[in-house]
Amino acid sequence: MSGKRLLPATFLLAGAGLLFELALTRLLSYVFQPGFTFLVLSLALAGLGLGAAAAALSSRLRSEHLLGLHALAAGVTMLYALAGFSAADSSGWLYPLLLLSMLPFVFSGLAFSTLFSLHAADSHRLYWADLLGAGSGALLAVPILNALGAPGAVLLAALLAAAAGLLWPARARRSAVASALFAVAVLVPVFSVQPGLVPADRNLSTKPLQVELAQGARLLDSRSDAFGRSDLVVRPDGQAHYLYLDGGAGSYVPLTDSAQLKTDPGWLPFAAFRPDSVFIIGPGGGLDTALARLAAPQRIVAAELNRAGVQLAQEVNENAWSETELHTADGRTVLRRTAGRFDLIFLSHVLSDTGEARGFALSEAGSYTVEAFREYVQHLEADGVIALKLYDELSLARALFTAYEALAEEGAERPADHLLALLDPSGSRPLPLLLVRREAFPQAEAVRVARQAEELGLAFLFVPHLLADPPLDGLADGSSTPGAIIGEAAADGINLAPVRDDAPYFFQFGRGVPAALVPAVWLAALLLILSLPLFRRGAGNTGAPPLLFAALGAGFLALELGFLQKIQLFLGQPTTALSLVLGVLLLAGGSGSLLAGRLQEPLRWAPLLTAVLAGVWLLTWPLLTATFGASPEPLRLLVAALSLVPSGAVLGMMLPAALRRLSGSPRDVAAAWAINGLCSVSGSVAAALLAVLAGYTYVLLLGCACYLLVFVAARSRAKTPA
Repeated sequence: MSGKRLLPATFLLAGAGLLFELALTRLLSYVFQPGFTFLVLSLALAGLGLGAAAAALSSRLRSEHLLGLHALAAGVTMLYALAGFSAADSSGWLYPLLLLSMLPFVFSGLAFSTLFSLHAADSHRLYWADLLGAGSGALLAVPILNALGAPGAVLLAALLAAAAGLLWPARARRSAVASALFAVAVLVPVFSVQPGLVPADRNLSTKPLQVELAQGARLLDSRSDAFGRSDLVVRPDGQAHYLYLDGGAGSYVPLTDSAQLKTDPGWLPFAAFRPDSVFIIGPGGGLDTALARLAAPQRIVAAELNRAGVQLAQEVNENAWSETELHTADGRTVLRRTAGRFDLIFLSHVLSDTGEARGFALSEAGSYTVEAFREYVQHLEADGVIALKLYDELSLARALFTAYEALAEEGAERPADHLLALLDPSGSRPLPLLLVRREAFPQAEAVRVARQAEELGLAFLFVPHLLADPPLDGLADGSSTPGAIIGEAAADGINLAPVRDDAPYFFQFGRGVPAALVPAVWLAALLLILSLPLFRRGAGNTGAPPLLFAALGAGFLALELGFLQKIQLFLGQPTTALSLVLGVLLLAGGSGSLLAGRLQEPLRWAPLLTAVLAGVWLLTWPLLTATFGASPEPLRLLVAALSLVPSGAVLGMMLPAALRRLSGSPRDVAAAWAINGLCSVSGSVAAALLAVLAGYTYVLLLGCACYLLVFVAARSRAKTPA
């Protein structure tokens, strides 16, 4: 096949696969719960390894003339997957959706394993085109998803895969036949896809939006972008409007700044402290900004990640963001860049409840860490207050202990005297309110706030100098510590320990492996078992043992996830961070792949250099964040990108170099590609589990350990390619 067609086809199919993966994340997050989204996406990505495994086990599938058909099949099945999401209306669609989501990756895995097995000697150029296409797809995914939404992005990905398929066939007749088959095959899914977005009432797991619609609420409008899908509904009374993100995380949208809003428990900090300056994190549908306007401060600043939700709220209330400096970015990032201090920093039910493509962290997790509370305290006036409206007593307890730890690190002598906890018992479930004052509450001030809370019907849980319910009474009189109370809860299987940026799982109250990750762990174990025959098949007298490819797959995913989490906190935009980290690592890796073709035996030193570079990045990243954390976004993007280029370039050298060692055995190349793909999925699950249990620093160290294993394996079986 002509190289003029080989490389562009590889580029297009890789870009299509990455774009489809990110669009699939958005579709899955809307239909399923976030934890299950990660499982389904892991299963779908396992299709890459399974497709490569099929090519390793069957020489008939490793045929040059089938390359185009594999790519065309990937494009067609992308459309069928989209049609499935459009048609799914019951739990009976669960397994068909899993299959449809996996098939495009299976055919892509078939195509890539076939390609590299037949052209292993040219792996460095093919891998360059592969990474260049995937990196371009990653960088363009955010603007494409913002412009076209997830369904439109899937359609575009299918067209790119089809274009790759039409480039690959070698003879005009075969090309014409393949084109005709593709045209016929797309008719069914294209005409079965409903216009616009996936229907709002077709969630396969019970979500708040689905419950609202079942109770008679009416869908007014929907918007979808790279962050998620927003739905605006009105309840049967025709007045109460609610905004939902990915079917969960509902927030009330007030139509006016009515005095009736003052019955909300979130009114207390505005009424009690009458702040002149307010900073609001996650205002959702606009209730918090309406409460702030009722208090008439001189300045209101708000930070909300959901740009589409902001627009929908303004459609029904044109004054939703009036008198407000609104920023569509992460609250901590905006706070660092905002001049001046505030009398009140307010967080009300800050929870996105949306799934991510590359981990088990939610985007809001960084709002409730020790480091976050320290930043809030540092941006308060001397008598300023942080107010948090939370979900239940578990979230209240963890927030209180996290704030306590932050205050202690800020030098507070008696952190408990800075805290005041209340409970609103009026709703179907009691809602807690936590107040954190920069300076300790004087007794008179605590009593005054308590009286105002009582007028609003709030119950007392912890009021310094006045009262405290057990077990918090020990904090008030100094007879106990947070550590002791947390230890007692741990004995009952409840984790209330403060969380930090390195492991920001605030809403993970269970101990041990999270329930949502258990199926993914079983999946990872199953994939490892399935890959064992491939280890035997590729364990001949080659210079690249199967363990090397397994460690390459797991190591890349571990480093990628570690980089992503830390850069996400720095940039403040989850989708931008994902696009940047993937794009830079892949594009830099493509350059490294080209360079590897001119180097002798990069496997003898590149794995060790990768571990060293990742370690240096881990040590220097805190200095970079401290130096540039408050810089304008373009500079922060540049700093983050440049910090990844060295690691990305070296990462791209190793897989093509290892594949070149197998150039005499197409079967072993396909087996190696399959092992790499299957262990990439297992590596992502292991990294997610390690992140929850120990933190992302250990995830990066896991990646370093994998590359040290590659270093040992490569040197023990070193062989100069023919």
